[in-house]
Amino acid sequence: MAGPRKKQSNFLFLIADDHAGYVLGVDGNPTAMTPTIDRLASEGTRFARNFCNSPVCTPSRQCFFTGQMPHSAGVTVLSTPLSEEKPTLAKQLRKSGYTTAVFGKMHFNQASRPGMHGFDYLMTENDVTRIWNEENNARPVPSSVATKKLPWRPFKDPAEIWLNADRLPYPRMLPDMRSSFLARKAMGFLDEHKEKPFALWVSFQEPHSPYDFPVEYRDRFPLDRFSVPRVGPEDAWQIPQIFRHLSDRQKQGIAAAYYTSASFLDYNLGVVLGHLKRLKLDEDTFVVYGRPRIYARAARTL
Repeated sequence: MAGPRKKQSNFLFLIADDHAGYVLGVDGNPTAMTPTIDRLASEGTRFARNFCNSPVCTPSRQCFFTGQMPHSAGVTVLSTPLSEEKPTLAKQLRKSGYTTAVFGKMHFNQASRPGMHGFDYLMTENDVTRIWNEENNARPVPSSVATKKLPWRPFKDPAEIWLNADRLPYPRMLPDMRSSFLARKAMGFLDEHKEKPFALWVSFQEPHSPYDFPVEYRDRFPLDRFSVPRVGPEDAWQIPQIFRHLSDRQKQGIAAAYYTSASFLDYNLGVVLGHLKRLKLDEDTFVVYGRPRIYARAARTL
């Protein structure tokens, strides 16, 4: 007589935005502070030799989500919405009995609604911003702390401003950051759906520009930890005009801000994975970490 059927394994997809493959401790970078990703990689499988499916964010995301190349998925530029006729991982998993949910940036480029692309629960870009602002009773930032000015205006402000060369924190304390809010929403979903198979996507915007991080993370990386590559006359043709005026110190500041944002990303990944472990779901969940444009790192637990 057959014994009781084993519960299906869960899936947790953790997604970052613009996380360079070399800004990882596990990749041999002694400057990067990524203990969560490093530990995940050490416990699972790293995919370090691969090819990028698209250099543009939206096509890359939808390739990963549909299993199709950009021309097949029908998404080839940043603003293209994914057709609801296309197959997706969420549709397949939902059909197999999983409760599916997504919190964060997905570049669907359309208003979300339950059931879209196979998700039972959706809180994507516009939803996140609206609900975060509604629920976020932000505590005051000390007046002595310099913070970046809002709103972010890429290609309108000088590059040193929108790339955060001054390493200024976002004007929020850590618990009040947008990504901290996303992590809490993910934990709430895990609390409510821990008894049945689930497939959960949690997609953070870090470390994409404007390289956000909370007040507590300011001055985490000294400028002298970053060298500035020498640029020769032969390189001029490939340097966009908007970046040509940047000083070495500004370039160091941009690198430091980026590394700080990546460290904040790693912190929030740790928050979600820590909650997964507290619920004793870590041994029965496949965990995949990916980065749009370069889905090069993945790990699993089972």
